Amino acid sequence: MYTLVVVDMQAKFPASLDTRVQNNCKRAIRNAIKNKAAIIFLEYVDYGPTLPCLTDLVKGYSNVHHATKSDWDGSPHSNVLIKKHGLPNNKFKVCGVYTECCVAATVIGLSRTYNDSKINLLSKACGSTCDAHHQRGIRDMKPLRNVRIWA
Repeated sequence: MYTLVVVDMQAKFPASLDTRVQNNCKRAIRNAIKNKAAIIFLEYVDYGPTLPCLTDLVKGYSNVHHATKSDWDGSPHSNVLIKKHGLPNNKFKVCGVYTECCVAATVIGLSRTYNDSKINLLSKACGSTCDAHHQRGIRDMKPLRNVRIWA
């Protein structure tokens, strides 16, 4: 069992509109449902809801949680949901935008809070304004001992 964290996949973020990122996020969500995993959608305040093409996939699925955040790091908001609902905190999968900002900050925060957990960054389900930024985000997370980068 694991918790899938979907970071800032909102229409006002251009990187979230990338077809590759969307399709891989959809795959991650479908797999989470199939595996009965918890799903957390993080949304940056005032940037609108998570893309309907993603939230439509979870209609009728009961283990879905939403949090609005006002800074890059979504881990404190995830922590609240994890504690409140007893969500798995020993294994995470993370996807979304922007790899070098909100995704990295959230992964780093989860890594510090749950230092015995395993965190899989679904890199093909992450995006940025350009590949160089995406790669920088991945480089920033690679040194974390409990984070694995999945292509």
